[in-house]
Formats: sequence, structure tokens, C-alpha cells
Amino acid sequence: MLIVTIACINFMNLATARSAERAREVGVRKTMGSAKSQLVYQFLTESLIISIAAMVIALIIVEIALPSFNNLASKNLALHFNPMIIGGLIALAVLVGVLAGSYPAFILSAFNPVVVMKGHFASNAKGTWLRNGLVIFQFFISIVLVVGTLVVSDQMRFMQTKELGYNKDHLLVIERAGYLRDHLQAFKDRINDIPGVESVASGSSEFGNEDDMLGSQFQPQGSSEILTTKTIFIDDDFAQTIGFEFVQGHGYAKGTTIHYR
Repeated sequence: MLIVTIACINFMNLATARSAERAREVGVRKTMGSAKSQLVYQFLTESLIISIAAMVIALIIVEIALPSFNNLASKNLALHFNPMIIGGLIALAVLVGVLAGSYPAFILSAFNPVVVMKGHFASNAKGTWLRNGLVIFQFFISIVLVVGTLVVSDQMRFMQTKELGYNKDHLLVIERAGYLRDHLQAFKDRINDIPGVESVASGSSEFGNEDDMLGSQFQPQGSSEILTTKTIFIDDDFAQTIGFEFVQGHGYAKGTTIHYR
């Protein structure tokens, strides 16, 4: 919506800035008997044609650029047209055309034919003030968009390059294996016998799926604060399989006993 707003402001400013070029046209038309309403209708029609043409070009660009965007954002977006979407696009094009073309249309149609035909055309101070205000507002929106783009780009780079603390490559997750219960170890042993499998481990939740984890509370020694963490239960081989790198200490080993209180 911000980009569409910038486009509307650009159209208004360009149309009014080029108004001197069309001043004689307006003067001739008024001299030949054209009413102001007819001139407004003409300029609005031109604006609508440009808006609809821009909509068609934009859809073509989106269709061409969508695969690259999906690859960058890891999405599967697609364009699907139905009567409601087509109607909405047409309504948007008409709305933008009317909004962008209304100010230039009323400005151009208000020219005095006598003054214009004598070549004494000049823009008034009120129109200049409005155009300058629109330009300032346009630059404000542009700055917001540029800052937002830089922030999103930095976040994307962070997500793509940040070390997660474990090796996420060449990992296969089998969900709901816990339902095997007493046969889980036999299931793991059979998988471990498959050529190419380096290690097999099990946990109570899918690693990284926060909604599937358990809540656990503990109180650090010497502190009155109770901390709540997301917890999963893991077996002895989990840390080795997923590639944890311990900063201090070591991972669980067979025979490790955990005491709860």
C-alpha cells in the first residue's frame, strides 16, 4: 500500500508538473465549447487507462519474479485467479486511477482559457505548496521502506548464516516412533543396520518444534527466581547424533542418573 501511495503521488506530481504542456490544449478545448466536466472526465479516463495498464504489467512482472521470490523466502506462493480476485484487482486499479488522477484533472480543467491562450500560464502558490508537501511525504515513505528492507535483509541473512549449534544436514526425523514403546530400541537397531546410517537417537519431541516440547521449571542455586524452560527427553546418543558441541562438561552417557526433587 505504501508503494502504491508513492506511485499515486508520483503520478500527481508529474501530471501537474507537465500541466503547462497541456495548458493550450485545455484553452483550445474550452474555447471550442468544452465544459469543465468533460475535461475532468477526459483526464480521469486517461488516468484510469494508465492505472489498468500498470496493473496488467505488474501482474506479468509478479508472474515472472514469483519463482525467484519463492526460492529466496522458502515459500510456495502462486497466482490463482477467480472472479473475486479479478474483481478486486479491477476495483483497485479503478480506485488508484481515480485517486491519482482526480487532483490533476481538477487542476488542469480549471485553467482560464483567456490567460492560457495569451501565454501567461503560471502555477499558483497553493498548488506548489501541495506538490512540495507530497514530495516530502513521498520521501518519508521511501525512507521507511528502505529502512524496513534493510532490516528484513539483515534478518534473512542472520537466519541463513547463523550457526544453530547443531548439524541440521543429513538428518532424518521419524515422527511418532515413540508409539513403539518397548520395541523402540529394536527399531533403532534395525535402522542402525542400514548402510550409510552413522548414528540413531530418539527424543520425546521433534527437535526445534517448540509446541511439541514439555515445560520444565527449576531454581538456580543461590537465586530466588524460578526459570521455565522448554524441555525434551533424549537418549544417550542424541547429542552425538545431532552434533551438539558442548562449551563445558559433556553429554549424557550410558548409566547417567538424573535426580529430581
